[in-house]
Amino acid sequence: MEGRLPSAGGLSALVALRRALEPHVARSEHASAEWRLMEDVISRTRLVALVCLALVVAACATSSPRLPAVSPGSSQDATAPAHAQATDGPLRLAFDLPRATWQAGEPITGRAQLEIGSAGADLGGSGSGLVGFEYREVGGNRRMGPAWTSDCRPYRLDPNAPLTSGITKSGGFAGEDPDAAFYRSFFADPMVRLPAGTWEITAVAEFSEGRCDGAAHSLRAPILVTITP
Repeated sequence: MEGRLPSAGGLSALVALRRALEPHVARSEHASAEWRLMEDVISRTRLVALVCLALVVAACATSSPRLPAVSPGSSQDATAPAHAQATDGPLRLAFDLPRATWQAGEPITGRAQLEIGSAGADLGGSGSGLVGFEYREVGGNRRMGPAWTSDCRPYRLDPNAPLTSGITKSGGFAGEDPDAAFYRSFFADPMVRLPAGTWEITAVAEFSEGRCDGAAHSLRAPILVTITP
């Protein structure tokens, strides 16, 4: 009865043997010792089986971490603010939209800000402003703006006084363009509205150093938006 513990099949056989012999075992000292040894083997085998089962259950629990719950159709990403920025030395163009998903025909709002992180600077640029906006259909041909008037005037940019612009429209199109009807409707509307699809809205800042005869600079800060039907 010594040596390795019996397998699960051996355990079943031992239990069956004990039940069969129990009524007939002579209660001699030697027989009682053998009987106690068999009982001990059966008990130890049951303990080993229970420990192994517990280890398997623990391993399964450890190797299967709980995944975070995700609500179908969550609007978390759709309502999160969207931000983009571009830098050129101490100059920074920041562009913010309240969210990146809009409905078709819904007025789109946003703001761009041109700021400087060091000492103030004199800039030159169009009299219509330094910041414009471009609207480009991703996977399509439609593209609007920006455009500036050709005149030039001085601007002053200080660390605590950035130049800020709400989202606007500017640009032009040819009358023979296949999308001329769309462009005409887009520019006639005082609000910014886009049809369903994926669009890239870009804040663009164009200016020159010093006054109007300095080195030219252009900053672009694009945000990808989804327009739902």
